[in-house]
Amino acid sequence: MHSYADGMQLYFRDKAQSCDEHLLRFIECISEIENWMTSNRLKVNSDKTDFIWLGSKQQLAKIQCQSICLNGVHIPVYTEVTCLGVQLDSQLTFTLTSNFWLATVSTICGRSRW
Repeated sequence: MHSYADGMQLYFRDKAQSCDEHLLRFIECISEIENWMTSNRLKVNSDKTDFIWLGSKQQLAKIQCQSICLNGVHIPVYTEVTCLGVQLDSQLTFTLTSNFWLATVSTICGRSRW
């Protein structure tokens, strides 16, 4: 778990075949964190919660779970998320981030007069 001033990131590692059963424990863990936050006058904003599976194409094909439910809010499994300004896709190709920076550099270089 990584905590920030206005957010947190939770991770768990598992084999694709058994992730569905361990996902329940992960959701319980999030619930425990929410209970602690509530007791300390803090709130988890489920509307701003993203969930992504990371892995190879073959491993991701084995996962059946397409959404999780936190406090009655269904959160879809995304194939792309932004984390601290970096765009991640489920296979960690960094194509989205690379394309963004290539376009930015091209624009800056196109404006420059050498």
